[in-house]
Amino acid sequence: MGLYGVLGSALSGLRVTQAGLDVVSRNVSNADTPGYTRKTLERSTMVVGSNVTGIRIGDIVRDVDSLVQRQLRLENSGAGYVRILKQYYDQLDLMLGEPGSANGIDTLFNTFRSSMEALSTSPDSFIAREQALRDAQVLAGNLNQLSSDIQAMRLETERGIGDAVQRANELLGKIAKINMDIGSRDQLESPPADLLDIRDGYISELSELMDIQVLERERGTVSIMTKSGTMLLDLLPVELQFDQRGTMTPQSLYSADPAERGAGTIRIVSQNGAVLDLIENKQIRSGKIAALLELRDEFLVDAQAQLDVLAEALARSLSERSVDGTATTVGSQNGFEVDLTGIQSGDRVSLTLATEPGGVEQTYTIIRVDDPASLPIDSSVTADPNDIVIGVDFSGGYASVAAQLNAALGAQVNVSAPGGNVLRFLDDGDATASSTGSLYGADGSTLNLAGLNGEALTINVNGVDNVFNFGPATTGQDLQQWLDGLPGIGATITAGDLVITGDTPADGFAITFSNPSVGTATGLSEGSFNTSAITSVGASITNTSLDGNGLGIPLFVDGTNPYSGSLEGTPQRIGFAGRIAVNAALLADNTKLVQYGAGIEIGDPSRPLDMLQRLTQMQITFPAETKVAGSTPYTGTVSGFVQRIISYQGALSQDVSQAAEAQETVVAQLEERFTSRSGVNIDQEMAHLIELQTAYQANTRLITAFREMMDLLMRM
Repeated sequence: MGLYGVLGSALSGLRVTQAGLDVVSRNVSNADTPGYTRKTLERSTMVVGSNVTGIRIGDIVRDVDSLVQRQLRLENSGAGYVRILKQYYDQLDLMLGEPGSANGIDTLFNTFRSSMEALSTSPDSFIAREQALRDAQVLAGNLNQLSSDIQAMRLETERGIGDAVQRANELLGKIAKINMDIGSRDQLESPPADLLDIRDGYISELSELMDIQVLERERGTVSIMTKSGTMLLDLLPVELQFDQRGTMTPQSLYSADPAERGAGTIRIVSQNGAVLDLIENKQIRSGKIAALLELRDEFLVDAQAQLDVLAEALARSLSERSVDGTATTVGSQNGFEVDLTGIQSGDRVSLTLATEPGGVEQTYTIIRVDDPASLPIDSSVTADPNDIVIGVDFSGGYASVAAQLNAALGAQVNVSAPGGNVLRFLDDGDATASSTGSLYGADGSTLNLAGLNGEALTINVNGVDNVFNFGPATTGQDLQQWLDGLPGIGATITAGDLVITGDTPADGFAITFSNPSVGTATGLSEGSFNTSAITSVGASITNTSLDGNGLGIPLFVDGTNPYSGSLEGTPQRIGFAGRIAVNAALLADNTKLVQYGAGIEIGDPSRPLDMLQRLTQMQITFPAETKVAGSTPYTGTVSGFVQRIISYQGALSQDVSQAAEAQETVVAQLEERFTSRSGVNIDQEMAHLIELQTAYQANTRLITAFREMMDLLMRM
């Protein structure tokens, strides 16, 4: 290498050193800039022929740990999720109040209960009656306010979803624009490192909104999809659409059916016009948007349901009148009659039927409706997971009600309307079947049944089918002897007829034929004979008047209307916590808290004591949808249910807080790992700066030596 080669190498070294100083200065100045990653300058040796002639400046590249970066994006989604949950649960905790606090729902209920205790000891006290009504108003008003606050929170989540969707669209658009910028560059040119930092910042923000996965493509571009596999950005971004609602009520629930949906849904509209509902297909499973959706459609709906069920329990427990069925017998049939005077839409009749033989009981809950459009009614409307619900339209009168029930219950129960507001429920009679029109003779041998050759008679006893096959020489005696040998029943020939009976009155059986000709020849009839026994019939009827119907009192009402749990249209229970009020008639005449009928003295404690017993001792089965007992119904008192609500929400809030704390720790650790590898370390940059200074001095010394040598040559 000649002198000029030395000069060229030194100059190239100076250029690389100057470029390196520029990178160091950018690193140092952006050391605290969020999203900035440490940059390094690539360099390569310049070779001409077999000689090294200097050094070439390469690309400025990032030093990024892609594995930690992917994990950080995943945990960012989780952090976005729990942060939102914690924010809203802190609000909900504040609304419900600390257990025992002055404004806590448990304190207000206990205050109301205490005023009822005082009333039961001093029913003739005007002050005690007024205090009980005031405390009832405070409790109802608190439920009204809590319901309003929960719906305000749901509306806030609706708006939050709208804002998040809008921001997600903006971020996808910005990432797509950077993709286009990178893709439009020369294939040999590396993507600008600072541009990749900006893109990764957008991706990080997007990962807080929803769970995503990022796929690296050729030439530094990326594709983005949800963790469930729905493409959000490939060559072009999809558009997320959210049909935000302006109001939110307890009836505003999400549904996959657009006609029933009362809350907004998120849809993807791709470039080719294809539409995908992300909520219906559960495509968003983490991140801020997922948390907002769960709050709007699950957690806050659950809280509203708990308040609604509490309001319902307060109203129905005090106003219901239990009507027990009266035992009755008609011929060989036994059962009950029940007087349904005053039954309201939503009130219920309970029928317990024991299937004989074996005595397996099944409960049927019969619910009154006045609009046939409300039918059929799903069995989930009751808290009992094992009952069978039958909705009945009462608008056509009691004869129509009986006909509907006979169609629903089948032959095992006979329902009739003997008059007035009474329904009669009868079983299918005693366990006796007798032939008619066929002369069996003294022992059955005179009845020739050979004409039934190849046919069969089946008798079911204790759930077991027993089959008698007729042959070419079968007689009535053969049939009688076979029947008499079956366990659980007996058969005799009496006055020329075949008589089949259960061994006991409770033993029932059923007869079926392979062909109607069997019945003609044997004189028997198909059917069930005492295969059912009605154990009980009763009704729960809502008292709508303050006196004349026993101790039950409609203290709490639905605005100005009675509360009976009507299922007409939207179930009356939905949103009832926001409408519950103290009966205006009681506010006008507080003596009705005590006097429940003509001749009742103002000092009679019967009604106040009954009200107190209903609130604190009466066992109620609360529906599983309240979730206070997990996935099963909760059976307890109204007082116990209030405590369950407080405990449930408190435990959930604590779980969310713990999850948020744990998630923040995970994110902080990952950010620290990422920063230690990809962030700017000032000490490292200063050490590199010293190296560059040394290199710069060395290159300038080479240039100085070149100049001195050239001066020497020129003087020769």
